[in-house]
Amino acid sequence: MENFHIWKRLTFLRLRVRSSVLFGENSNSLERQNGSSLRSCLALGACFMLLVVFSTPSHAEEKCSVGKYSVEKPAVGNELEPTLVGPLSMPSVVGGNATPNSVEVSPVEMPQGATSATLFHPQRPMSKNLWADSWLFIPVPLLDEEGKILPENDETERLSAAERIRSFARVEEWYGSVPSFEGKYVLIDFSASWCPACRREIRELNHWHERFGDELVIVSIFETDRESIDNLVGDFRGSDLRYFVGIDTQRRAANALGVFGIPHAVLLEPQYGGVVWEGMPNQPGFELTDAIIERILAVGRKK
Repeated sequence: MENFHIWKRLTFLRLRVRSSVLFGENSNSLERQNGSSLRSCLALGACFMLLVVFSTPSHAEEKCSVGKYSVEKPAVGNELEPTLVGPLSMPSVVGGNATPNSVEVSPVEMPQGATSATLFHPQRPMSKNLWADSWLFIPVPLLDEEGKILPENDETERLSAAERIRSFARVEEWYGSVPSFEGKYVLIDFSASWCPACRREIRELNHWHERFGDELVIVSIFETDRESIDNLVGDFRGSDLRYFVGIDTQRRAANALGVFGIPHAVLLEPQYGGVVWEGMPNQPGFELTDAIIERILAVGRKK
């Protein structure tokens, strides 16, 4: 209530000063009529601001801890500010090197005990994130040996989807057997041995290979070397990977798609080599699931 009276008084004095100026009264007459009204107005304004500062609770500094992460609550009226505080970013993949303290979650995987209301902005719905350029409904590009995108022409348009995918999926070597892309859907997953989220998706990739292997080729292109795949950290080793694994430390295909966060996957259809699904396969709320794969494969069965 006291704040309201001060605000009312401040507004009244401001209107008096403004009306005096509008009606042509000079500064001398204004000073004579109102004494030090302007100075009083400024002083009251300063007092009002101090009252607001000391009487309003600070929301911006409130934080809640989720495991080893700190999540900052948004300031009132400042809903566009980022609310994540802590090491939630993946290590840099541009150079293929892990940061010394790489975290065990991806940017969107929730720590234990967290919910979308505590980890993400409470007033903004979750959305699918893409750590790459979008190639949805576009055929993957043809690449030369250096990984540069080749121009399209009448000749390249006559290439089969399998030929296009072979040109795109550049690898320095295959970890095991070499895949055949003829007449099949192809899931290409970009991965690395140092990436915790990539290691956790191995179980799903093995499952999809076992369940959909007759119609879907699973390929994981690692940007790390053979030895690192042999000695993967966690529940799996290189010998446990049932699907096709390629090694390309130059990241040619990943760079062509603009991939800057992994895991990232593209699901390609068998007619043109076009992308029909893209994203992080294990992003909460937007996972690539058996049901999604089944619906995509069902379209091919009808042809």
